[in-house]
Amino acid sequence: MKSSIKLPRFLRLLPAVVLTGAALLVLNGTGLLRDGAALAQTALNDAPQSASRDYAEPDQQIASANEADLLTMLSRRRAELDARESQIQTQADIMAAT
Repeated sequence: MKSSIKLPRFLRLLPAVVLTGAALLVLNGTGLLRDGAALAQTALNDAPQSASRDYAEPDQQIASANEADLLTMLSRRRAELDARESQIQTQADIMAAT
């Protein structure tokens, strides 16, 4: 007899649970749509960054004295190596001709 008394109460409670679940689903869905639209708008407003952007400050010194000396020394060394390569290539051409 107890189970027959609980059945009508369950039938009255089920529609309320279904309606509450549906309302929560609608609220959650609208929140997701609103957040998605805001995210899309933010993505559209953000300008793409240039790949060749200069991150140095305008007043920042480009190179210190030590860096300039190092670059000068490396440039001289590159010129010496190029001259040596030219000599070796000339010798190889002479040997190949004879």
